[in-house]
This record gives sequence, structure tokens and C-alpha cells, in this order.
Amino acid sequence: MIRTRTAEVKPSLHRDHATLVCPARLGQARAMSPDPLPDEAALRAAALAHVARYATTRAGLLRVLHRRIDRAAAALPPDADHADTRAAIAAARAAAARVADALVEKAIIDDAAFATRRA
Repeated sequence: MIRTRTAEVKPSLHRDHATLVCPARLGQARAMSPDPLPDEAALRAAALAHVARYATTRAGLLRVLHRRIDRAAAALPPDADHADTRAAIAAARAAAARVADALVEKAIIDDAAFATRRA
């Protein structure tokens, strides 16, 4: 059991879910639901946050966004339909590519300038 200031987290049988016990609820527990796959707006926000903190290339940003998508996909329930999941992952990866392309088009990401700074 892991104790935090506001809640106790008890690991459940499934590795991707935890049960939160809030002291204010006096023993009532609820299971945390996994986050859905990120949509284009969430990927854009993550990309802007990453670019604001780190110098990166288009490929580096895509790796970061793909890892975010992969983490969300791994947290999906194991009984999810595999065909729908694969289609949703492909759509999220396409959205990540559109986000990265938009940042390159707006010159927020510049691979050539990144290379000259690193040289």
C-alpha cells in the first residue's frame, strides 16, 4: 500500500489499475479508469509543452508523442476489441504526424537549426 497525503493507493490484481481510497469517503473505493488514447488536441498540447522545455527535431517529437500513445494503449482494458484498438492507435499516430508537421510548418521546429546548434 502506498500512502499519499490525500489517499491510499492499493494495487489491484490488474497491473494498470489501482484502487483509490479517500479518507473523506470513509472506506468507499473506486477504480481508476485508464486514460483513453490522446486526441489531436491533447497531442498538440503535449507537443507544445515538450517543445517549450526541450530543443527537438520532428523525429524526436514524434518519438515522444508515439510513446504517449503507446502508454495510453497499454493502459486500455485487456478485453478491448483489438481491431478497434489498432485502428485508434493508427489514427492517433496520424494525428501525431499532423501535429509535428504543423509545428514544422510554423517554424516552431526547425531540424536544420537544431543540427547547427548541436554541431
